[in-house]
Amino acid sequence: MNIIFPSSMENVNEVDTVYKEEYVAASRIKNLNVFLFDYSEWFFNKKIQLNKGTSEAKEICIHRGWMFKPNEYKIFYHELADKNLQLLTAPAQYNRMHEFPLIYPKVAENTPRIKTYAFNERINIKELQKIFARFLVKDYVKSVKNTSFPKFFDQKTSQTDFDNWMKVFYKYRSDLLTGGICIKEYVDLKKYADHTNEWRVFYFHGNPFIILPNSGQSKEAPSVPQALVDKYSNLESPFYTIDYGEETNGQWIIIETGDGGVSGLPDNTNVNKFYKGLFRD
Repeated sequence: MNIIFPSSMENVNEVDTVYKEEYVAASRIKNLNVFLFDYSEWFFNKKIQLNKGTSEAKEICIHRGWMFKPNEYKIFYHELADKNLQLLTAPAQYNRMHEFPLIYPKVAENTPRIKTYAFNERINIKELQKIFARFLVKDYVKSVKNTSFPKFFDQKTSQTDFDNWMKVFYKYRSDLLTGGICIKEYVDLKKYADHTNEWRVFYFHGNPFIILPNSGQSKEAPSVPQALVDKYSNLESPFYTIDYGEETNGQWIIIETGDGGVSGLPDNTNVNKFYKGLFRD
């Protein structure tokens, strides 16, 4: 098996500092070949330059690094294939887990309702207010947390105010806009010591091999029920994540899904344990 990380912008032979701990942990795994790709060359030219040569035969490769837009991932996939590194996750599989509305039909039973719109389509606030008591705005991948943008809109929101806020949303997401606009029902999550109770589960070939606290919650916070974790262990991708959250009423929901290669490890993750679980014998 092979794994590939982004290099620093300055040196193809040095891993990006964000992924240094993961790179070191992966390098300790027996029979795992670890590559770096020149992130500067990729960022500016969308070309892959590796820090070392590859096999003459095509071999499977896992990526751990920054998010790609779907069209970028497709280029990345084919650039590596030309160098005989076949990414484990195909472009269609990446897209399905990366853009939440694509996987929504598979998880709708256990996630808040959504409604989608094309970019720049004017959204009728009255229509949304008939469906949702409260709702948040994101594109198919991300919201704009930790900004001035409202956490949610409700029955008091006017069309004029909403239109103005959507201009702000487009400005914040800018070149990162992906897929379309996703309106999502807003729900309250249960808190423990002022931290919401959220968990990130990594799945590899249908196996939920690690369940990680994802919101800095205290140890007293209960983990996501195993039955719910197991229910979504086969979502048509070999390597993906699901974020789960506990509502204030004690019910558990799916918050987000993601590709396993670009989903970050929560703070305080035992990185060695993660890689031993990922590449277990």
